[in-house]
Amino acid sequence: MTAAASIEELIERCDAVAFAVPPNIQAEVAAQVAAAGRPVLLDKPIGMTVPQADQLAGVIAKAGVISQVVLTNRYLPAMRQFLTESAGFVAHGGSATFLGGGAMEGHFFGTPWRLEQGGLIDLGPHVLDALDAALGTIIDVSAVGDPFGTVVLNCRHASGVVSSAVMSGTTPVEPSGLRIELYGRGGRLSLDTAWDDQAEAGRQFGAAMARIASEFAHADPDLLARLEGAFDATTIPVACGSSWTTDAPFRETADAIAAAAAMGLSAVEMEAAALYAFATAQMRRVLCFAHVTNQMARIEGDFEKGDADGSTDALSVIVAAARAVLSSV
Repeated sequence: MTAAASIEELIERCDAVAFAVPPNIQAEVAAQVAAAGRPVLLDKPIGMTVPQADQLAGVIAKAGVISQVVLTNRYLPAMRQFLTESAGFVAHGGSATFLGGGAMEGHFFGTPWRLEQGGLIDLGPHVLDALDAALGTIIDVSAVGDPFGTVVLNCRHASGVVSSAVMSGTTPVEPSGLRIELYGRGGRLSLDTAWDDQAEAGRQFGAAMARIASEFAHADPDLLARLEGAFDATTIPVACGSSWTTDAPFRETADAIAAAAAMGLSAVEMEAAALYAFATAQMRRVLCFAHVTNQMARIEGDFEKGDADGSTDALSVIVAAARAVLSSV
């Protein structure tokens, strides 16, 4: 693999582009990439200013391409557990704190844009995302303080719940991390990602990176376990396994099919990976059923789907799955 000589060449050579560059460069180049029809994986913040961020979001929306901002805290096992628990916790308020030294000269996070902009633009995306995910959509934010000292945010959520956040990029505490707490009549629910145990911190971060970089999107293991034996009473053969999600038939070349078979993949379809990626990002429990109906047009009647174009069999499988899941709740 050789470096591209220009952005245009990079776009031509890539199906998608991931960014790990300063925000002002990302905002400009990602807009060019999205306008060319390529999905973009973005770092936070997506731009250095609100107009930059708005312009990039507008280009992505107009182009209709897939985009995602990688917020690593969302992928921590501890954060995922906290957000799962928060869904059943009735909160009337919350707070978050994130202290660190990333906006200080000599700090290993002290990149030029952090030194120039301060802690808010660096830590704010993590804090606001966590509060938004735990307490509902933030509809109003007010702030006081100094980006090169301490900033305090007061947030109002669509549900009427209120929250506050304290951030500083010039407070070099160790360990550093996001702390979030929810308050309600049931007490409080809290998470502290500033782990004193370095082994636990390494495990959490390693698991987050593995989830982000995984070649596979995964079904919910608990849902899969609940389906054990669910289809025994049906006459429809049901198999559980890995599949290859592709976006177009022209990608199903002989070499690609051979590579998929070598990995033990049992079928090719066009939706499962997207559904499971959505489920991961939105903390939703999803299972994908694929009706395997052909062998890529290699035998007679290959695309025959059965009664009612396959709907009867598909609904029977879904009903059996729903009964198994609901009976185990």
